[in-house]
Amino acid sequence: MKKIFKVFGVVLVTIVIIALALLSYLLIKNPLGIGEMIKAALTSDTAATAVTTDQGSNYDHPLLSSEQEAKLTAAGVDIGKIPTTITVGQQKCATDKLGESRIKEIMSGANPTPLEILKLTPCL
Repeated sequence: MKKIFKVFGVVLVTIVIIALALLSYLLIKNPLGIGEMIKAALTSDTAATAVTTDQGSNYDHPLLSSEQEAKLTAAGVDIGKIPTTITVGQQKCATDKLGESRIKEIMSGANPTPLEILKLTPCL
């Protein structure tokens, strides 16, 4: 019986170490911008009403709320490069990826999750 607990303990510690190593890798190396999205999810800084792009100017995207702009900027996305018009193809792609009900929620002002942002990136 002690041997089972010992094996279980070793397996549990190994899983925790691997998870911490993976999280550290995502935060430090930042492959595909995932680290920035994790940082943005961990720190909710949504007080900004005007968002500053990489060019240093204030930019108000016509299709995004101020809160959505702040979250995308915190995630490392340059909102100045996001299209200001949505084509029929982009709408179909987004609906295929997330479903019609979730797209309507996001268009009404709901914030997309980091996973949803990753799913929608090919649609842009």
